[in-house]
Amino acid sequence: MGDNAVLHFQRGEEEGIYNPTNDEHQWVFIPTSIIWAILHVCISELCRWLWSRLLQQELDDYVEFHNARKTRKDGKKAGPSGVSRKDVLLMPEAHNLKNCLLPLTEEQLAVVREIMEELEYEGVKCKDLMAFTSAEFAACAEAAYLSLGLQRLTFENVWHVFQDMLPLLQV
Repeated sequence: MGDNAVLHFQRGEEEGIYNPTNDEHQWVFIPTSIIWAILHVCISELCRWLWSRLLQQELDDYVEFHNARKTRKDGKKAGPSGVSRKDVLLMPEAHNLKNCLLPLTEEQLAVVREIMEELEYEGVKCKDLMAFTSAEFAACAEAAYLSLGLQRLTFENVWHVFQDMLPLLQV
């Protein structure tokens, strides 16, 4: 997946859809103006927002697929075999295992959420460490993305979606 992602990203650069280093970027109509600066930021943030969304979606799909895939049957193996990881985690008793997960009450979950909100690293909240755009831009991008009515973001359509979303974010 990683090599394919890079190739699809480079395709957008090769086709002139996205070029972070070119001041004469095709979407920029008035160079050396405040409009150029706003458009350049919008283009970069939109690219980061779309690609981080697509890559996370692909990683989620990969994990879902591999956790649902059955392993081969191996009678010499110490743990269960011939079943998926997902089945073992969801129904340990069916595989002669014991569920050792500790259930949390709503109060305990609230404490965990509060701790997660307060955690930070070098002055940055942990929840923001993996944010690739500002919260304000993410909200606008999400609204623009939903307005397109897409079924699914893919490597094949990501640059088309980029081109469709950019005018919606420049209003």
